[in-house]
This record gives sequence, structure tokens and C-alpha cells, in this order.
Amino acid sequence: MNMPRLPARVGWPMLALVTPVVLGVDLLVLLALLLLPARPVAAQDPGTAGDPLVSKSYLEQMFRFHTMVIPAGETLAVSVGDLLVLRSGRLKLRAPKGKGLVDLTTGEEIAPDAFIPANHLILVPDSAAYVLEAQSLTLLLGQGIGSPK
Repeated sequence: MNMPRLPARVGWPMLALVTPVVLGVDLLVLLALLLLPARPVAAQDPGTAGDPLVSKSYLEQMFRFHTMVIPAGETLAVSVGDLLVLRSGRLKLRAPKGKGLVDLTTGEEIAPDAFIPANHLILVPDSAAYVLEAQSLTLLLGQGIGSPK
């Protein structure tokens, strides 16, 4: 079988015949991609009840603060990971030397025998023996905190 031989160099007239075919295929693929119908997406607006940014149950589990009233003179033991916000009254921190709670509002450490500042978010950073002592009738919001003793 005798096949015609192509010249070793393809010249300008040959390229003129090949180029429209290649461009035609590329254009067809591009048009096909553009004309394909887009997949339908859920018809919910983000941030609505149907598609919340954060679910209500997650917030309730992660950020459920309990209100506690601590009479003057009573103490409250706190443990690692507990969060608290003093709403009213006076709480004094009893802690081992060199240990302290973290004031997340200011980014500072609360030293032993210092008073807990009101309306600041406080974190218990480790498992040291931290005890909060109420100096007056105290209202406290707490997450993960046990009951007064």
C-alpha cells in the first residue's frame, strides 16, 4: 500500500488548512461548556433558618452559660476549660503560687488573691486547684462550672 508522503516541512499553505480545524474543535468545546446548564443549587439564602451559618444546637451546646448565685463567704471550685463572667458582686481568686486565670477580655493573667473583674470573660487554663471565694452576694455566668460549696 502506497501512502503519500508529506513534505518534511509543513509550509504556510498547509498550516492555513490545519489551523481552522483545531480552532473549530476548541471553540466547540468552549461553547459546549458555556451552554451546559448549571447544576441547580439549593434555593436557600445563606444565613437564613433554612441554611444557617452556624446551627442553633451547636451554639447551645458550645456556649451555654448557666446563671449562678453565690452567697457571701461561699467558695466555688473551677476546673480546666471552665469559662465565667462575673456579672455582679466580688469574687477573689484563691490559687497556687505562680498560677492564675486568664482574662480573655484584656489578655492578661489574673494572679492569686486578686479580684475577678466584672463583665470580663475568664478562662481556667489548667488543672490547678483554683477556688473562687465570694466576698459579697455574687451573680456569675459560667460554662462547665460545678455548684458552689
